[in-house]
Amino acid sequence: LKANEQSCDQSENANRTSVNVRIRKTQHSVLAHKFVEVMTEYNETQTLFRERSKGRIQRQLEITGKTTTDEELEEMLESGNPSIFTSDIISDSQITRQALNEIESRHKDIMKLESSIRELHGMFMDMAMFVETQGEM
Repeated sequence: LKANEQSCDQSENANRTSVNVRIRKTQHSVLAHKFVEVMTEYNETQTLFRERSKGRIQRQLEITGKTTTDEELEEMLESGNPSIFTSDIISDSQITRQALNEIESRHKDIMKLESSIRELHGMFMDMAMFVETQGEM
């Protein structure tokens, strides 16, 4: 755009009535206008992305039980280093996973115990029936 503008200025100084100069000026004007539109759209998109990222991070932190201030979120987005908060999330995730494994292990043990109790109940029922049949003899 700058080169086009300088070329237009040089051509204008050489020949003010040339059709080519008017065409170049028009092209430069249109390109400059399009450039401004594209940059405006880019800035809007960048702002929208930043707000969405901020909202997503805020929700993720709320889900994990972490409360953060807007200043902390801004600091994280400015630094581009989300590990400030994710390290706590990862350690919480590992603790949660370990607790889940312990719960699953206890559940398996309880299921085995329940199965053993049912088997024992069956044995007592058989024993009661044997005692009753022996008493009749």
